[in-house]
Amino acid sequence: APIMEELVFRKVLFGNLGTLIGPVGSALISSTLFSIAHQDGHFLTYVIMGLVFCFIYAKTGKIISSMLSHVLLNTLIVVLSLI
Repeated sequence: APIMEELVFRKVLFGNLGTLIGPVGSALISSTLFSIAHQDGHFLTYVIMGLVFCFIYAKTGKIISSMLSHVLLNTLIVVLSLI
């Protein structure tokens, strides 16, 4: 799921909207849609996560960076839930 989410929300939405409305607007829109897609009541948490992933992607220019960050965060959450 993190790999597909990064392709959709960062590569496609953030990447393509950035040329139309700039990086800040595209980050806000793609992160808001990312949060809405999760629909678990933690809206602001997912918006912030989306913004962080957008920042990572924008700084590195490589989608693999945000993908790995997303996978590591999900792994950390699963591990912590088992403790």
